[in-house]
Amino acid sequence: MTFARPFLAALCAALLAAGCGSPPPKAVPPATAAVPGSAAGPVYGKGSTDGKGFSPQMEAAERQLTSALSGTGVSVARTTDERIWITLPGDLSFQPNRSALKPGATALLDKIVVSLRGLPTADLRIVGHTDSKGAPAANDALSLDRAASTRDWLVARGMSPVRIAVAGRGSRDPLASNDDEAGRATNRRVEILVGEKPRVGATTTAK
Repeated sequence: MTFARPFLAALCAALLAAGCGSPPPKAVPPATAAVPGSAAGPVYGKGSTDGKGFSPQMEAAERQLTSALSGTGVSVARTTDERIWITLPGDLSFQPNRSALKPGATALLDKIVVSLRGLPTADLRIVGHTDSKGAPAANDALSLDRAASTRDWLVARGMSPVRIAVAGRGSRDPLASNDDEAGRATNRRVEILVGEKPRVGATTTAK
């Protein structure tokens, strides 16, 4: 029938708007040890477990991030502990054995800062990674330096350093094979987990 295609298109759009077409939340890795010098606590921090879902501000931030980073190679996903997980691809972020951000990475971080301006309670955990070339101790330090470089750029753009923690994992968590350059570039990455913390002095009301 002639109305079938428009009807199905409208139905799909409605389902996507309602979140029915969204991928399942991304599971946060186990609480493995971070490299020396990382912020206290599990590598990926600890998000909300109250089951209340995203606040309206988090919903808006997620939409802005998804829109601003679409087509850039950056992935944006929800986590099982109610945070936003952003992964900056290694080929855009860092040169081998370097912690200085590439221009492409700084442009992406600027988009992230703009997207999070409506979320003053943002609480970030930044995790740096390396490929497997080099000594393990050097990779540990390099991964933490990469997370710190990312934090420093965000802070220079106006984000509060009090709400940003950094951690490193060296080469322990590869996403691809380290046997070729393409895989190593994938593994030279930074992950940013965005959660919420109540403002100081904020009160909650019973529901």
